Amino acid sequence: MKNSMLYVMLLLITITSACNTRSYNTRQTRATSSKDLVAPPGMIYVPAGNVTMGTPGQNGDSTNMKKYRLSAFYMDKTSITNKQYRQFVYWVRDSIAITDYLNNKSYFQRMRTKDTSAKANINWDKVGDGRSIWRSKNYKIIDKLRPMYNQGDDNQSGNGELNKKILNFRYETSSADKSKSGYSVIKEVVNVWPDENVWDRDFPNSQNDLMVKSYFTNPSFDDYPVVGVTWKQARAFAAWRSKVWKAYNYKMKNPKLISLTMDLPTEAQRAYVSIPSVITNEVSIKDSVSKKKIKIKKVINPLQSGDSAFTYTMPVTYLPPNKFGLYNTVGNVSEWTLNTYTLSWEAFVHKINPVLLYDAKDSDPETLKRKVIAGSSWKDQATQNIPERQPEIQDEAKSYIGFRCVMPAPDFNPGKSNFKTINKNSK
Repeated sequence: MKNSMLYVMLLLITITSACNTRSYNTRQTRATSSKDLVAPPGMIYVPAGNVTMGTPGQNGDSTNMKKYRLSAFYMDKTSITNKQYRQFVYWVRDSIAITDYLNNKSYFQRMRTKDTSAKANINWDKVGDGRSIWRSKNYKIIDKLRPMYNQGDDNQSGNGELNKKILNFRYETSSADKSKSGYSVIKEVVNVWPDENVWDRDFPNSQNDLMVKSYFTNPSFDDYPVVGVTWKQARAFAAWRSKVWKAYNYKMKNPKLISLTMDLPTEAQRAYVSIPSVITNEVSIKDSVSKKKIKIKKVINPLQSGDSAFTYTMPVTYLPPNKFGLYNTVGNVSEWTLNTYTLSWEAFVHKINPVLLYDAKDSDPETLKRKVIAGSSWKDQATQNIPERQPEIQDEAKSYIGFRCVMPAPDFNPGKSNFKTINKNSK
């Protein structure tokens, strides 16, 4: 009998230990800060909130305006720069060189499967920044890469320029059209080189040779926003960046790193953060009573580029950030959004995290290929009444349209942010 009692007591102790009772002692709920998670490089945490959007009535009233709720998200502090986009172009260039031309096993990771149909991944630690490939003096490597350059009449490297037509990025994205099993997958092939001729095409009979030949490739413009990029090229960049970020997370194994797919911001996300920077300039005036000179701060419209020092775009951090910590949400360049442009968009979207996306084919009419661009640009005058949303064809590139990326984030306490003021000013 004693042995039976002892057995029962041991069994109870074992069960209690297995349940780990401490995990049921839930602590009192506390406000968790967004700093508990690590944002992707270059991004900033934007807390959840409300944004009011819609078409004002004829008398300017807000009867047609609706309030939408947005979850938290990470957003790039600035527009994507020339330097950042060139990293994407070089990655595509190096990938093509390794897989299609060099095909050297030393550049690939070791396969851990017996599946002969599986494709080996490139070992980027081995490739590095590509110098070992493109600055190699090995005649075998040089000869294999020769077809990637524009060829001259003697079948030699013509002008030493890379053939931009071969720089195609292949990726998969979820379609907005649902299939029986969920979202269908679209396979895209996008040429990634930006259209440098936009400076001539957008402004005919104007001297823009410097911008055409130097804006994207010259290091002097590293920190300027990339332009001449289509909607599909912008989404391709986001897909590539997601791939790189996930690979980094896998390598670091940091539980504070969130690895989700990046994309263009929705129209609602872009409207939510479109608060101008507070730009002030000290002006001396004479007091009418004391006759003394006093200094006052004058608020400047961001479209005037502060002191009008730039004819075209300006460096992405030249002006101060807004209340979210984001740069140039108004001014410098307009930006692509994820949304399809239609006048009746309010009738189709949900009140929580609204988005209207249509994956238009290249053969579709232009009315179906229109996307929303948000914000004003360097070409817009400060005195113009610029609409909050404007349409642009998805395969058109312009000298005044750039982009930035977003990634979903958990809702956290916004910390010291003045939440009510942010929402009020974003209407």
